[in-house]
Amino acid sequence: MLQTKQMKDIAKNMLESYLISCGINTKRKFHCLNPTHKDEHPSMSYKNNRVKCFACGFGGDIFDVVSLQYGLSNYKDIFKKTYDLLGLKSDETNHHTSFELDLTTEVLIAHKNIGSHIEHLNKRGMSKEIIDKYKIGYSPDGYNSVLKAYPRFQSKSNKQKLYKYIFPFLNSKNKCDYIIAEIYDRKKVDTYNKKYKNMKGIPIRFFNDRYLLENGTDIIFIVEGIYDALSVEEIGKKALALNSISNIDAFVGLCKKCMSKKIFIIGFDNDSRGRSSALKLKSKLNKINMKSYIFNICANYKDPNEFLVNDRDNFFHSVTLAYNKVRDTLSFNNTIEYKIKNSAVFAIDKMFEDSDSNAVYQTGFRNFDNMLGGGLISGLYVIGALSSIGKTTFVLQIIESIAMNYKKDILFFSLEMSSIELVSKGLSRLSFSELEDKNLAGTSAEIMSAGKNFFNQPNLHNLLEFYRSYAENIYFVEGNGELDTYSIRKKIEEHIKVTGSAPVIVIDYLQIIKPCDSRINDKQNIDRIVSELKRISRDFRVPVIVISSLNRESYNLPISMAAFKESGTIEYSSDVLIGLQMKGVGESGFSIDTAKMRDPRQIELKILKNRNGKTGGFVNFLYYPAYSYFVESQ
Repeated sequence: MLQTKQMKDIAKNMLESYLISCGINTKRKFHCLNPTHKDEHPSMSYKNNRVKCFACGFGGDIFDVVSLQYGLSNYKDIFKKTYDLLGLKSDETNHHTSFELDLTTEVLIAHKNIGSHIEHLNKRGMSKEIIDKYKIGYSPDGYNSVLKAYPRFQSKSNKQKLYKYIFPFLNSKNKCDYIIAEIYDRKKVDTYNKKYKNMKGIPIRFFNDRYLLENGTDIIFIVEGIYDALSVEEIGKKALALNSISNIDAFVGLCKKCMSKKIFIIGFDNDSRGRSSALKLKSKLNKINMKSYIFNICANYKDPNEFLVNDRDNFFHSVTLAYNKVRDTLSFNNTIEYKIKNSAVFAIDKMFEDSDSNAVYQTGFRNFDNMLGGGLISGLYVIGALSSIGKTTFVLQIIESIAMNYKKDILFFSLEMSSIELVSKGLSRLSFSELEDKNLAGTSAEIMSAGKNFFNQPNLHNLLEFYRSYAENIYFVEGNGELDTYSIRKKIEEHIKVTGSAPVIVIDYLQIIKPCDSRINDKQNIDRIVSELKRISRDFRVPVIVISSLNRESYNLPISMAAFKESGTIEYSSDVLIGLQMKGVGESGFSIDTAKMRDPRQIELKILKNRNGKTGGFVNFLYYPAYSYFVESQ
């Protein structure tokens, strides 16, 4: 709350704006305000927040003017009348001071101008809904035009015309009583022209500080900049911007005066200064018994707004995750807690808890992705085929595409092939797919034999470096005959602990995972293994891709669910069940040996079960086995 001296100083500095509101041009002499002086020739002038009549001798500041105009002699009455006329109030009820300037009309005019200048805001991720909600505007003549009714707060510099984007601060009555202006061209930012301009002569305000005055125990994100706050608001959560982390002490002081019962999530910029300032703010809030939590809602981006602009969906998940975790730590009464944890609303929130849990990873095969409903999501995928159809190669090509395009970690449990064999397949495929001259491409055997010398040839060195750029996200775990589902789970937990990232899981292949119990038969063991792999996909909320062999009775028949060995659980527990087969299998005259001799081989993919997309139908591929390469065909 402002002290009496502060109120008086501000009022004295507002004399010129008060005179202008009375229709007086302060740039030249005007009729004397003394009602007892019949001033036929203008003889009063304004200078340095005082008036002076050179005819009757009256002079003084704004309090003297108000006293004279309204015939007041009691100081208390003079001050009260002056503050009322100027719209200055100190709200002692909630201990929050606001200058009751009303800039609403000018702000709405600026908001109408934003239409032809909205591209700048759209590039910062601002939707029309948020722009309209906060009446964000554009002032062609600069921010002074929004303050024309209050000259006291205008900038005296012509540089004010650089600041054309207007961000209103709306109070509890949805009226604008403060603004921040943004420079219209970031290239003009220098030592003297900052990105933003605050109102002159008024203590710094915090964007959305009105939230502190609302009733209830709300969760509010505290961020650094106004765009960061608007970014969180885009997600549907409340956010307050400090406008600079140098304002931490002022913010804590305001919280103390407001006796706010809010819960804060501190989401400062993702840099050393932001992290240290977050700890400082949390410490200060702890001292005044206010709950706060620190979350990195920026992921690997510089600040929340940059995250929103570059990856809106995952920013949504990041903010929602932080909000939900804080909400879940708060103690609600048993009835509310029961409703939250058992209602469909809780299921919705749980769905968004992990930013990776609902990610969709395209496989690199467009028709296959369409059949899947967009790509791979968390769940259990079982891919079955006969030997030599290329099922391991097919899966390897998919996970290399995910590692390359999403920088997503892959944990590949190879129970049969060595990591060297798998890497040579990847390098062979890359040489065949990327080089225009296919004669330069190498087979897996050629690459393993020649080693690094293979890539010393012209045009091939860059290919090796390209492979390295995404191979760092692929982790191989070679089987040793002792790998069971417990070991798989522990290895995933270890990977997450070391890297901080839940990986896509590949298991090659199902039938050689160590049995859970030697006392039960193969079918029962496969059932248990599949059930546990399904739990792994659910617990870690990632795609788990399991390669499976088929039973011998299905070798010359079109692929079906019956082809999967010894287990009905594969059919029931898998989210997606996929079969690969030679084109034409089951038709009269079909020969598997003849089909394998073709180069490229013609392969059909059939989705036998899909909880999230289409089933039935085929995706056709050409498979070049020498180069471990699949490509979709018509």
